[in-house]
Amino acid sequence: MKQEINVFANSSNSKLTIHLSEVPKNNCTVDIYNVSGSFIKQVKLCEQNTSIEIDSFAPGLYVLIFISGKKVEAVRFFKE
Repeated sequence: MKQEINVFANSSNSKLTIHLSEVPKNNCTVDIYNVSGSFIKQVKLCEQNTSIEIDSFAPGLYVLIFISGKKVEAVRFFKE
């Protein structure tokens, strides 16, 4: 089964929740970059649901790069 990734920001824009369709079986990380391409943060995903504090992030567009084994996927989100 293909791993599905869903990203949700809470209404206060202080947390980002990452939901994976299944528990990661190997090292799974997410790297966060701003729209300029500057690295912001790396988070290891060990569970099906992971919350990331984003209240210190400046408003704007960000890119999450999910890395799981040989699979790499990008997802964008906007922080208000």
